[in-house]
Amino acid sequence: MGKNNKLFLLMPNHRRNAAKLSAPKPTIDDRVETINSSISPKHINLPKLWSENELLFELQSMVVFIISMTTQYLNLYRTVWWLPQSHTNIAMNFHLIDVNVVQFCVLFIGRPFVLHLAHVITPALPLFLRSFYVYSSSLVILMVCIWGHMRCSINIYSSAGITGILCISYPIVIYVLMYCPNVIRAYEASKTTGTPINWLAGLQSLILPTKFSSQQPSHNCTTNAELVREEVDRLKTSFNERLKFILFRSLLIAYYSSFVSLCFAQNHLYYDMSWTAQHVVISWMTSFLMLTSHLYSPQFYDILHKSSLHLGKWQKLETRNTLVPCNAWSDALLYGQGVVVKYSKEYFKSEGSTNCAEPGNQSHLRYYIVFKDPIGGFGTLLGLLVVLIFVQMVLLIRALEWEVYRVENRLQDTNHNVN
Repeated sequence: MGKNNKLFLLMPNHRRNAAKLSAPKPTIDDRVETINSSISPKHINLPKLWSENELLFELQSMVVFIISMTTQYLNLYRTVWWLPQSHTNIAMNFHLIDVNVVQFCVLFIGRPFVLHLAHVITPALPLFLRSFYVYSSSLVILMVCIWGHMRCSINIYSSAGITGILCISYPIVIYVLMYCPNVIRAYEASKTTGTPINWLAGLQSLILPTKFSSQQPSHNCTTNAELVREEVDRLKTSFNERLKFILFRSLLIAYYSSFVSLCFAQNHLYYDMSWTAQHVVISWMTSFLMLTSHLYSPQFYDILHKSSLHLGKWQKLETRNTLVPCNAWSDALLYGQGVVVKYSKEYFKSEGSTNCAEPGNQSHLRYYIVFKDPIGGFGTLLGLLVVLIFVQMVLLIRALEWEVYRVENRLQDTNHNVN
């Protein structure tokens, strides 16, 4: 009886093992089809928002630049016009301001605005004239700006020497270093192909204005893992290019609007060094927030968020805790949540509804962490704006001099209207 019971207990196990051995293994196509049909992420479509054009954006940049520059000059060359013994009835000593420095700064910052303003009439022109008008007008404006810069530089050199030239030309060197690699790569490509078309196309970054509104990327909901990774790389490049532009342009506006005036201040001039330094920082923060809110629009950030949901994330596991057998990672498969794979002699567990990222790729990991939750980016931007306005309110309350009160009032109005 005991033997029969023992045999009876072994038979079901034997049948189950035989069933497992005889069951057909699913192919790669079957697994991909099953994964794609069950874990495709669901996206929430944003309502149609008003998109800011480039001309209005450049106009806002010019307004921020002019307000920052005029208020910094007010900090430096203020007068005591309200006193009975005062020999002047104006609020600022305009005769102490170097006109050549002001013209140089306005030409450099205002060139993109003039370019966009000149290109407004492009859609009204015939098709065969549009490209010619865009390139010719951009080249003419560039040559006029170069002539103006050279004339101002000669006058500045005669009054301030080589030190003044270095102060005003330092950002221009950085600008050339930023965009010169694009021209060099295009020139090398033109030598290999034997045609100057690529080299001339590389000059667009120096001649034509930067139009990020026309470079708005798109998202494609696909089940192809390779296409998802290519889209992530393309969006990551676009994000980095916009970040580079934001950092450089905000520093450029703060430098020419608030810092250059300090470099050309007279030695006998008395001013509050700490307050003028705070003005430079506030001008940079205002420009940074304005540029960030424009280039990282809700539509652009929503595209990054959707692509991060398709990309997914891998969590590295400790080898000693991994006892279950698993397959090697394949770059052609989409993996669901909780799948364990082996890659480069290490074990990874997938997180998220879908996963096609490369295990151990830190770039994919950072992309998923940053853009998985869109609240993080906009919350950080809103927090910086609140902190900036709070600091301005504190400085406004503690202000004793009339010029400080006027400066903070103007900058705070700028943050409310622009950002």
